[in-house]
Amino acid sequence: MSEISDLYHPLILEHNRSPLNYREPDSQKQTVEAYNPLCGDQFKIYFDTEHSKMTDLSFSGYGCAVSKAATSVLLKKIQGLSLTEAVGLLQEFKHAIDGDGLLDDEELMVFQIARKYPGRKQCALLCAEALIDFFNKKTK
Repeated sequence: MSEISDLYHPLILEHNRSPLNYREPDSQKQTVEAYNPLCGDQFKIYFDTEHSKMTDLSFSGYGCAVSKAATSVLLKKIQGLSLTEAVGLLQEFKHAIDGDGLLDDEELMVFQIARKYPGRKQCALLCAEALIDFFNKKTK
């Protein structure tokens, strides 16, 4: 029972209750859709780029505590990064959750517990994978 409670770390619960930048934008922005057909989690991620940097990130939609918290934390972490830096951080996060990487960021590290729960692993990766796919398609 303690392992499942580890999945719901206080940071995850806090970002689920009060996610950062959880809002629809006031103006038209680039939009990325993130959808997990296994559990129904669905978010729209909005952002602008200024001088090749990620700006004004926000999201809306619905999902479980893990997917909402991961989206909240990841958007906070990539705010102000260049597109290359953002993709690098998202890929590092993905590798760590997939089990073949380690994170040294305390907030992101919390989500590594999802490795033990295959269904929750996809929840933790929802935002990261959607943004990585979006940027990979944009650069082709």
